Amino acid sequence: MKMFPSSPNPPSARLLPGGAEALRLLRSIGFMTLVAANQSGTAGGMFKEPALSGIQCRISELLPREGAFMDTFYHAPTAP
Repeated sequence: MKMFPSSPNPPSARLLPGGAEALRLLRSIGFMTLVAANQSGTAGGMFKEPALSGIQCRISELLPREGAFMDTFYHAPTAP
């Protein structure tokens, strides 16, 4: 997934080319798929943690259009 700019802006989020295909392949051979993201912008005060739920919703909206989905989402709201 790519976002423009780097702060949470769900409407600007786009899937990377080949991403959904890779997720479908992984699921077809028995892997679970998930998002694990370091969101240091919350630690730096660029945005509030609840803003990340909009990104999760956007991912959940985009992936099914490509026949893919995520099993779960995790994020760390701390600085690296």
